[in-house]
Amino acid sequence: MKSSSDLEGKKSAIGSSVGAFFEEEFCFSSPHIKVLIDQDLLVIRANKFLAPAELEVGREKRERIPIYEMYSKLYDKVKFSLINRINQITCETVISSEISVNLETRTCLIILYLSSNLSNNG
Repeated sequence: MKSSSDLEGKKSAIGSSVGAFFEEEFCFSSPHIKVLIDQDLLVIRANKFLAPAELEVGREKRERIPIYEMYSKLYDKVKFSLINRINQITCETVISSEISVNLETRTCLIILYLSSNLSNNG
């Protein structure tokens, strides 16, 4: 079992890397990024993520799907740099990840599921 100080150290290192990832890949620079980490789950939340134009377009429910799809496709293209950083920091393997954008709350969530490298060997 991992100690809470170990998780806090990883959380801090991940926070720095995640901030750089959002700036590089989404042109999003904000102090509103939160990182939650548990034994096998990592959640990244970026508040105030969406631009005013995206919010305006998303007012009509039928126009939301293209926004969701755009972020999903973009994340699929760039996620490997984030996953590699997470693997290095946590010494674990990201086994899957997903992105979710919420227009009502203006948030972006990235959820990563982790697996210990030790448990993969036996």
